[in-house]
Amino acid sequence: MGRQIESLNKQIDELKKRGEIVSHNKNSPFSNDILVQTVEPGFRVPDLQRYDGMKDSQEHVAAFEMVMNLYRQPGPIMAKLFATTLTGKAQEWFTNLPRGSIESYEQLVQKFNFHFASKKKQKRSATHLFNIRQREEESLKNFMGRFNNETLEVQELRIDMIVSIFIHGLRKGPFTSALARDPLGDVEQLMALAQKYIDEEEVNAMMDSERREREHTYRFHRERGHNTEECFQPTDEIERLVRQGYFQDRIPQNCKISKETRRSRSRSRDRNPGPSKMKKVPPSGNNAPTKGVIYTIVGGSSSGDSSRTRKRCSRTMSSGRGREFVLKVEEEEAISFDSSDKPEESGDMNDPMVIRLDITNFTIHKVLVDNGSSADIIFESVVDKMGLENARLEPVKTPLVSFGGSEVTSFGTIKLPVCMGDEPKRKTLMVKFLVVDTPFSYNVILGRPSLNSFRAVISTYHMKMKFPIEHGIGEVSCDRKEAKKCYKLSLKGESEQKKRKIKEDAEPRPYEAEHLKPSGEYKVVQLVPEEPDKTTRIGANMDREMAMIDFLRKNIDVFAWNPSNFTGIDPEVIVHRLNIDLGARPVQ
Repeated sequence: MGRQIESLNKQIDELKKRGEIVSHNKNSPFSNDILVQTVEPGFRVPDLQRYDGMKDSQEHVAAFEMVMNLYRQPGPIMAKLFATTLTGKAQEWFTNLPRGSIESYEQLVQKFNFHFASKKKQKRSATHLFNIRQREEESLKNFMGRFNNETLEVQELRIDMIVSIFIHGLRKGPFTSALARDPLGDVEQLMALAQKYIDEEEVNAMMDSERREREHTYRFHRERGHNTEECFQPTDEIERLVRQGYFQDRIPQNCKISKETRRSRSRSRDRNPGPSKMKKVPPSGNNAPTKGVIYTIVGGSSSGDSSRTRKRCSRTMSSGRGREFVLKVEEEEAISFDSSDKPEESGDMNDPMVIRLDITNFTIHKVLVDNGSSADIIFESVVDKMGLENARLEPVKTPLVSFGGSEVTSFGTIKLPVCMGDEPKRKTLMVKFLVVDTPFSYNVILGRPSLNSFRAVISTYHMKMKFPIEHGIGEVSCDRKEAKKCYKLSLKGESEQKKRKIKEDAEPRPYEAEHLKPSGEYKVVQLVPEEPDKTTRIGANMDREMAMIDFLRKNIDVFAWNPSNFTGIDPEVIVHRLNIDLGARPVQ
């Protein structure tokens, strides 16, 4: 009976291959030759882009074939998979095709492109690019991005034409002056030169922003970065007091504040928030080119460099609590972590948070993220390698205090641009670092000041750090290999330091007495005529020189010329004995 069933199954499979039996989808537009084809066991369908009939059909076909080239499936399987990418109007078109009308993948693509030909993007001519000009307040970086997007819509554009049109659209400035002095005909050279001027623009924009913030004085809240005339909180407070009956003698009788005026001021307030609720947006310069985690570092100048300034900072925080009710909470995208954020590597998640940063166009590895540190620290060797050994450092009086209570004196502070994340989700801010010279496994330590400036949220379980950017959320993952390497170096350094300290305590250096030097001139006297190496020295200006030499030669036996002449002390005079057990086992 089993052999008959097996033979019957073989006959059915043979009929399916010849197309005489189709077991499913009788109304499908595919022919029998396509329907009988099946994918190999274990084949996993890739994540393919969907098409709803509203975009360029040729772009969808190109994206589909780019993915399928990785899997090398035959034409019938590609036709079936292509049909699964259709949705909406495109799926409706496919299901309305005549039964069995599609015999190959090429035929399906031809019919598909013909039906949706009206959705094809029309390519622009090169003359369109001459209308692209750098706007008055547009940065060089934004103009380059806009220009590159427009060039993608132009067919058969020559390299020399791209360079000429790009220079034609630039606004007058240092970059155009440099191109006028030294014209470039290569796109790569042009982009490299443009990147240098982009970095310069970003650094200058950061410095200008900080200078304007220092120049503006906000007298109502005793802060900086905002003028009192631009803030509506004092006006609202005065208006509230007027409605309660105060200042009636100073207000005209016919003066009334309408609801429309208040609504207008409310809208203006939303457009021009006060400093306490202003969102400090960093410049758009995002293209600038050891488990010592047991140490908690405090100190530095984050809360001031003296006792008086630290007390003032504490009073400012206390006084700000009473007016928190008037602050407007800004809306921003929530930062969250889920299972997709976990690292692919297996093992525990107890490694220190070690990342990579770009500081002043240098890629710095071994950067420890330590939210237990009250200071941002960079080590002197790193500053020297960046070519900043002659940079001017602002002095700092407050020392750093580690977990064990030891103090480390810094050379001073230096402000450097720090880029976090990768393009396009990248953020750049100026960070004030303390420069120290201490043996350590890391190059840089990011403490609370910089983490708060970036508004970074750290998840040690996911080994990842996220931070808000202008449009979305940026992220930085932990370099676990580098973290384990730094952790081992930290433990090795601690072990050697302890051994060295124990050895120094157990074996103190012996006292070295200073050798006495003669107060005047001297001369060498030979005591034994037959042995010229047995000599001594006497003063050159002695009155009774011969008498002294005769006296020394008579007492020649008290001189020791080699170790064998030290006969020791007679035990009958003095002796020292150790009170030990003769049966005890010797130990090292």
